Amino acid sequence: MKTKKIPDGFTAADIQTESSICTCETPKAVLNEKLRILCEYADEYSEITVTYFVPDKKKSGGEYVTVCVTVRKFDNYERKLILQDGTEILFEDITELDSELFNRFDIE
Repeated sequence: MKTKKIPDGFTAADIQTESSICTCETPKAVLNEKLRILCEYADEYSEITVTYFVPDKKKSGGEYVTVCVTVRKFDNYERKLILQDGTEILFEDITELDSELFNRFDIE
């Protein structure tokens, strides 16, 4: 996960964070469909681009991070992706998913 260096003369409280955005039902339905497809075809396609919200550990808000990663495991019980590097991303924090796999399906 990336970290931000605090410039000289500033404190962590001076650094702005973003609020988590709530997606409406249509995007959630699309994300759920993409997650279902990724889970079903995980052996064939484990490379994805994912955008997700990372909460700030010290104050409210956080940042959105987009990474190209390899999925190691889908944990449907705890509703999270576990990446090859050990990073865990809650399904509810994901705002966008992309993979070559989705080109095979009619997802809207």
